[in-house]
Amino acid sequence: MQPTEEEAIDYTENNTSKTAKEIVTDIGDRHEAERQQSPDTQNRKRAPQTSLVTGRG
Repeated sequence: MQPTEEEAIDYTENNTSKTAKEIVTDIGDRHEAERQQSPDTQNRKRAPQTSLVTGRG
């Protein structure tokens, strides 16, 4: 996932010794970590397929 320009600027100001690739990787890792912690995506299971007509599987 690409960082937003604002994130990249904020991050670069705090991590000036890192290369651009390292910065993008770190921001990507942060996005991934946030996604892992999000209750919306965590433990998401596919709903059982049910018929719209009968309401049964």
